[in-house]
Amino acid sequence: MAASRTDRLPTPIHNLTHVIPFLQTTPIHRLPPELLTRVFTYLRRIWINHHAPYSRQRTLLWTIVMEVCRRWRDVVLEAAVLWSYIPRFYHMPMIKRCLQLSKHAPLVVHLNTSATGDEVYQLFEGTAPRFRCLQVYTCDVGNSWQELCSLLSGPAPLLESLCIELSMRNEENTHSWMDNLCAGITPRLRNVSLLGCGINFSAPFLRNLTILE
Repeated sequence: MAASRTDRLPTPIHNLTHVIPFLQTTPIHRLPPELLTRVFTYLRRIWINHHAPYSRQRTLLWTIVMEVCRRWRDVVLEAAVLWSYIPRFYHMPMIKRCLQLSKHAPLVVHLNTSATGDEVYQLFEGTAPRFRCLQVYTCDVGNSWQELCSLLSGPAPLLESLCIELSMRNEENTHSWMDNLCAGITPRLRNVSLLGCGINFSAPFLRNLTILE
């Protein structure tokens, strides 16, 4: 007699608790958090690079590793470096979540205010000392520019790369601001790319540059 449908159902999960001690002794479970973090960082990078042109949602699928087990989830949520890269296509709630989970880690940030609106600058208030790389594209040279000036008005000791693109040339209004960029305190800044911005070649932030575009 053929087995009934209920006979073929998987064993109830509460009957599998005896398997857990075995799973905790497998090699992959014994990997230290630091090594898992490096693996997840690589996974996130290739996933974002591959899917970025196609879908905002698909670029977040790397977080599916959190569903493998509780330990992996804990590692991902505790690894600030995994949340310190913020691509230009992240929406506002995701940016806010990344800033929370990245804790005090140096930030790599790409912003497109034409997609997020100027409100995105408010999320980054007080984070200038954490910027390692900042790329900003804006089509509004009014309010958006003022918000950006405020964001970069203080020291940025970790900043290594800065890219600002204005869709409309605004050299007159940006010239004076560039003189006081990050209060002149950008000791690690080496790479600067400016489009549509005025510039004073004696500005303090230009002292240690190796690339200027």
